[in-house]
Amino acid sequence: MNEPPKPPPPTPLIIVAEVSKTWPTKEAELISNKFEAVINTNLHRGYTLVDWKYSNVFYSRKGEQCITETIIGLFKLTHDVIPFPQTKKPV
Repeated sequence: MNEPPKPPPPTPLIIVAEVSKTWPTKEAELISNKFEAVINTNLHRGYTLVDWKYSNVFYSRKGEQCITETIIGLFKLTHDVIPFPQTKKPV
């Protein structure tokens, strides 16, 4: 017996995103660039950044000074989904 399809889950009104980075690392991308990508992705999903917090922790690992940075963002659903820009392939 075929059951009717289940409706999609409701879209959350608020979501939280976290971006972390530990220094030193071989990866050169800054945490701010990573967080900007999260903001843009969520904007295209219909969410706007409402608030954010930055924290860091300094510690020593194997005699080397390190830092772990974290940005936590709070996003609120504010509009319909914005499609990502389409890039046209050359003909």
